[in-house]
Order: sequence, then structure tokens, then C-alpha cells
Amino acid sequence: MAYYYVDSANSAHWVANTAYSLGTRVIAKASNTSAARRKLVYECTTAGTSHATTEPTWPTVGNTVNDNGTIWTARAPTSWANAHGSLIMMVSYANLADGDIVLIDDGHSENIGATNGLSNFDPEGTFTSPNYFICVDKNNGDALSSGASITFPTTMSMGTNYAFCSIFINVKLVVAGSYLAIANKSALLQLIGIGSNLTLLQLAASGSYLRGSDDNIENGVVQIYNGNIQLDFANNYIQPAAAFEWKKGALIAPNGVTSLINGNKGYIGPSVLLSEIDLTAIGANTLFSTSSSRQLWLTLNRCKLPSNLANIYNSFGGYGDIGVIKIHHSSYDRGTYGFIEDSYQGRVSDETTIVRTGGASDGTTPFSFKMASSANCGVALSLKAPIINAWNSLTSEIAVTVHGIIDSATNLQDDEVWMEVEYPASATSGLGEVISSRKLAIVESVSDLASSTETWADGSMTNPNKFKMTATFIPAQAGPIAVRVCIGRASQTIYICPKAEVVAT
Repeated sequence: MAYYYVDSANSAHWVANTAYSLGTRVIAKASNTSAARRKLVYECTTAGTSHATTEPTWPTVGNTVNDNGTIWTARAPTSWANAHGSLIMMVSYANLADGDIVLIDDGHSENIGATNGLSNFDPEGTFTSPNYFICVDKNNGDALSSGASITFPTTMSMGTNYAFCSIFINVKLVVAGSYLAIANKSALLQLIGIGSNLTLLQLAASGSYLRGSDDNIENGVVQIYNGNIQLDFANNYIQPAAAFEWKKGALIAPNGVTSLINGNKGYIGPSVLLSEIDLTAIGANTLFSTSSSRQLWLTLNRCKLPSNLANIYNSFGGYGDIGVIKIHHSSYDRGTYGFIEDSYQGRVSDETTIVRTGGASDGTTPFSFKMASSANCGVALSLKAPIINAWNSLTSEIAVTVHGIIDSATNLQDDEVWMEVEYPASATSGLGEVISSRKLAIVESVSDLASSTETWADGSMTNPNKFKMTATFIPAQAGPIAVRVCIGRASQTIYICPKAEVVAT
């Protein structure tokens, strides 16, 4: 592991026919094709005027070159005195080793394309030995700081030649060209903020975006922790190829945003997690958009949403039981129980009007699961509710019961609505078992679900029809059990109390 130093105030590109004083540092011109020379800094050890037209053939570390009488001595950028003026010049084309650390002064401001003319930024690092790029204050003992920024003013690819793992701490990346693409092969880019209210990613040009570079599913994993994303134009967006994770921060969008996440990269669509994010800047627009050929994998957890949000997403692709939108504890006006889970098969959400007396509650407000299947739902493609967790302390036979209600004079049958219960099946290991109340009509006899005598606040139901599902089994160990209710009937709405009864038989 080696330490390197970057400070735009320390060394600029070599310029022809220029008087240089003793101690001045320069770096190679942007047109220099030697990666080994681009990463070094050259100190003027004999003052003079550089050649009128020709850049020197730069030497290796410790050696000198005569430039029209000016003498340059090659230095490694391993101290602030020899800090490199350009991160991309120092890092491009595998100039770092796995685990190397780059300290960037908080006054550093680099416009990559304008000053260097390079189209690729190729850091190194692996998942076990990443490269760190850390913003520090060189005038305060290299204390952690903020303010350093790296601007990509042209289309730029990061990690084009190989996998990489790079972690930027308190450094802002600015996309001011068409896009910044993340890798052609497996790559992980982390942007981490230590402090408060730091902007870690800024999309600064009209139409600019952060994207995965191609359609390979394994590409372009971006993780942003404790920092903001700023969109300067409404048509800026994020387009991940494989996965995008953003935890704790805020969306800054002074001109609004048409759609924050564009899911049109990757073969089946990206996996997106947004957690503890203030998303109110989206306003009456769309959070996640995609074409009908991509699936959505979006989870929102404890995010602040605008009250006038028009769409969480625009469509589902319809390629079977893949793709789901999970929004938990994220509504602008809901309690801690509030959630929505959308899929091609329908929607499951919280309900506080049609509730079971003595059923599930947050301690103040009773609630239930509202399950509304779509026209796409069926026996082979069922709508699944979130798991209902319960604790069992017995190892003798128990019965697990879940109650529900439907507004219908016609009873539901056990091939249309069923529950699955997962429980410990081994006394010596973690091996589990699943028991299901489901019947397959094509090979089994089906029957109506058992009626329930529970009391419900049923709102304005015309035909309140109460039912229950029960599974009886012998758990091998005390511990948690998991219950999931499923609908295999299209265009059906039911209400489930997410408080399972567990009793000895």
C-alpha cells in the first residue's frame, strides 16, 4: 500500500516557451502517451525557459532531463511538496496498485476533460483491497475535510478495461458531459460522506446522467452513503446497469426532475435501494421509469416522499414473477406500519379502515394488509403479501391461523387464496420446512376457505365475508415462524390481518 497526493494548486501541465523558476513542479502534457510519465511530477532544479515547441522525454523517478537549459528532476507524487495536479493523469491506465490511497487536498478542483483530454479514468483496487480517494486539509495535518471536486465534462468511462473497486470519501464527482459510465466488467464505486449535508454526486449539464456502460448484468454497482445527489436539470437521471444503492441523504433538484432512476440498462433491469433519503424534490413526477422490456427491482425504506408524487414507477415489463417495488415506512403521511408492494401480479398495501378487532396494531392504530391482485395474477403467478412473523415457544403440535375478509357473497376457495408457513423442522440444525394450505384444482379436490367468527370493522362492504386459513404441524424447535398469504385469482381484493394466531392443539 502506498500513499499518493493530489493538489491542483501544486503542479500544472508543462507549457512550451515558458520561463520556469527553481522549485516549480509540472506534469506531462495531456497529449503525452506514456502512462509511466503521466503519473510523475517534474521539479525544476535548474531555472530556465522551456523549449519553444517540444515537450521533453520525461525521465523516471530521480533522473533528470535537459529542456532547453531548464533541468527537470522526476519525483513521485508521494508528498504534498510533489503533489500531482491531476488525479486522472496520475491514476489513468493502471498507475495505482490495489490498496493504494490517494489524499486529495480540499482545495483541489479538477476539470478532467478540459485539462487532460482523456476519455478513460481507470482506477484499480479490489473488493478486499480497494483504492481510497480521500479529501483532506493539507494545512491541518491531513485532517478529513470536504470541498474537493472532480468534474467529468465529456463522456467518460470509469474502469473500462477491468474490474475495479474504488471508494471516494468526501470527494464530489461532477458529471458535466453526456454521462459517466461505470465499467465494462464487474465494478464497485462507493461515494461516502463523513459529515453532514455533503453533495457527493452532481449532474451538472442538461441531459447528463450516471450509467452502467453496457447491458451486462454484473456491471456498474454504485453505492452512495451519507450524501446528497444534485440534479441541475430536470432531464438529469441515474441509469444503473446492475445495482444502485443510496443510503442517507437528500435529492437536490432546483429545477425539478422528470424521472430520478431510468431502468433501461441491464438485461432484466437494475436492483435499486433507496434508504433514509429525502425525495421531496421529485415533486409531481416519476421516481423510477423503464421500458416494457425491463423489470423493476426497487426498494424504498424510510424515505420522505412528496405528497404530490405522480408515479413511483411507470410500468412493469410483464416477464413473469420477477420485479417488485417495495416501499416501506416511506409515505409522507403514513405511520410506521405504512407500506406498498407493487408487482406485475398486483399491489399489497396497508389498510387502516377495514381492520380486525383485536388484530394487528402499532399500539395505537389497527391495520391490515390490503391485497389487490391484477388481471395478470393467476395460479402460477400469485400475488404475495409481506411475511407475517410470529414466535412459537412449543415443540408439540401447534395450529397457526390467519384471518381475512372479502366483500363478496361467494366464498373463496383454497386454490385461490392460501397461506404458506415456514418453521424449524430439525432439532439440531437450521433446516426448515414449509407447509401450505394451497390446493391444485387440476389434481386435488378444492373447497371453500373456512369461515371466521372474528369481528371486523368492514367499512362499507355490501357482503362482508370473513374467512380463515389454518396450518397444523409439529415444530422441531422453539423460534420464529414466518407466514405468507398468497392470491392466485385475478382481479381480486381481500384484507388480511397480519397478526397470526399460534396455539397448542
